[in-house]
Amino acid sequence: MKKFLFALLAVILFATTAQAAQSVRIAHLQSLKRKSDTKLKFLTR
Repeated sequence: MKKFLFALLAVILFATTAQAAQSVRIAHLQSLKRKSDTKLKFLTR
Protein backbone atom coordinates (compact mmCIF):
# COMPACT_ATOMS: atom_id res chain seq x y z
CA MET A 1 0.00 0.00 0.00
CA LYS A 2 2.80 2.39 0.89
CA LYS A 3 4.52 1.68 -2.43
CA PHE A 4 1.31 2.50 -4.28
CA LEU A 5 0.96 5.84 -2.50
CA PHE A 6 4.60 6.65 -3.20
CA ALA A 7 4.15 5.85 -6.89
CA LEU A 8 1.00 7.97 -7.01
CA LEU A 9 2.82 10.87 -5.39
CA ALA A 10 5.69 10.52 -7.85
CA VAL A 11 3.28 10.55 -10.80
CA ILE A 12 1.46 13.63 -9.49
CA LEU A 13 4.77 15.40 -8.87
CA PHE A 14 5.99 14.53 -12.35
CA ALA A 15 2.74 15.70 -13.94
CA THR A 16 2.73 19.05 -12.14
CA THR A 17 6.40 19.59 -12.94
CA ALA A 18 5.80 18.85 -16.62
CA GLN A 19 2.79 21.17 -16.66
CA ALA A 20 4.73 23.96 -14.97
CA ALA A 21 7.60 23.55 -17.43
CA GLN A 22 5.17 23.66 -20.34
CA SER A 23 3.42 26.80 -19.10
CA VAL A 24 6.80 28.46 -18.57
CA ARG A 25 7.83 27.50 -22.10
CA ILE A 26 4.56 28.85 -23.53
CA ALA A 27 4.95 32.13 -21.64
CA HIS A 28 8.53 32.40 -22.88
CA LEU A 29 7.46 31.83 -26.48
CA GLN A 30 4.68 34.38 -26.15
CA SER A 31 7.07 37.00 -24.78
CA LEU A 32 9.50 36.29 -27.63
CA LYS A 33 6.67 36.67 -30.14
CA ARG A 34 5.62 39.95 -28.53
CA LYS A 35 9.18 41.25 -28.75
CA SER A 36 9.44 40.37 -32.43
CA ASP A 37 5.99 41.90 -33.06
CA THR A 38 7.03 45.19 -31.49
CA LYS A 39 10.24 45.12 -33.52
CA LEU A 40 8.22 44.61 -36.70
CA LYS A 41 5.88 47.47 -35.80
CA PHE A 42 8.85 49.70 -35.15
CA LEU A 43 10.43 48.78 -38.48
CA THR A 44 7.27 49.10 -40.55
CA ARG A 45 6.20 52.40 -39.04
